[in-house]
Amino acid sequence: MKDVMGEWYLLLRSTPSVEPCPLRDAFQIPITSGYYSQAAGAMAGLCFAALVLLLGVKEKDARAPRQNPDALATLFATLFSLIFSMIQYSVLAGTRAADGRTAGGELVAGLTFTLAISMLFHALGLLLEMQPECASIAELARWVSVVIIPVCGLLFLVMGSQDSELIRFGSSGQEPLVACPESSTVQAVGLVLVGVMAICLIMVKATNWRTAWAHRHRSLVPVVTLVLTVVSLFCFGFLSMHPSDFVAPRWALVAFLATAWLLLTAIAVFVQLGSKKPVVPSRGIAAETAIGTDERSSGEDDSLHKVLMERGWVIILMSPKRSRVFKPGRDRR
Repeated sequence: MKDVMGEWYLLLRSTPSVEPCPLRDAFQIPITSGYYSQAAGAMAGLCFAALVLLLGVKEKDARAPRQNPDALATLFATLFSLIFSMIQYSVLAGTRAADGRTAGGELVAGLTFTLAISMLFHALGLLLEMQPECASIAELARWVSVVIIPVCGLLFLVMGSQDSELIRFGSSGQEPLVACPESSTVQAVGLVLVGVMAICLIMVKATNWRTAWAHRHRSLVPVVTLVLTVVSLFCFGFLSMHPSDFVAPRWALVAFLATAWLLLTAIAVFVQLGSKKPVVPSRGIAAETAIGTDERSSGEDDSLHKVLMERGWVIILMSPKRSRVFKPGRDRR
């Protein structure tokens, strides 16, 4: 009797009460971090070149719009963030195998990289809004910096949080790891945050909310980016000091995703509130602006310009003594 009971007990112990957890291939964090480091370094080089070129531009026309200081400050903050993002990814690329520290560092470096790319398109929008003829491109750049980059960046962080869950149920980052069904809690919360962010930012951008206070203080955006970059560097160093068997708890992952959601959403909303209303010049306004109060060699030239404008011709002033005259659909000199 005891033998029969023992056999039934062993059978119950060996029969799983739930379905076995599916196997998933581990994400190669060190290898991928090397590619991200190269991409961040290339973008940092382009950003540095653009910053130097803009600082070296000399306006020949005294009436031309001066350089946008907010755009220069945003480019500097972008360069700063890209450099430190490159350093963080380089450190991750130097690890032998994926562990809890590299999985946590991947999230911190991903947030820095997302901020840098968002500021890059924000700086592009600030530069384009100085040119009325580029108003449509500036609006497109603002859609990218306000909606697309923050949403995709948060989704990127949610996908990165899966690595911590994989490592939590495995012993090595180089082997297939077990991801149990209960490990999808963090990803579920993250996807909800992504959906809420997408709805909020699309509503803010579609309604074109703008305030004068945010426009006057939009220089705070690059300052906040610099501060967040420095904070992320300290967090990255703090994670690096943990032992190799450290894995961030689930509540810490959820708190990080919520904090990233709050920061990215707040920056995107402030960028939209501080944006300048696009001005698309019409044909008559463009011609009048081109002629404006420019010096004329004689009153006869003024009369000729007036007649041409009344007949639908467009005049582009190329120099005080030389103008280009053309009509839509035809090109004459």
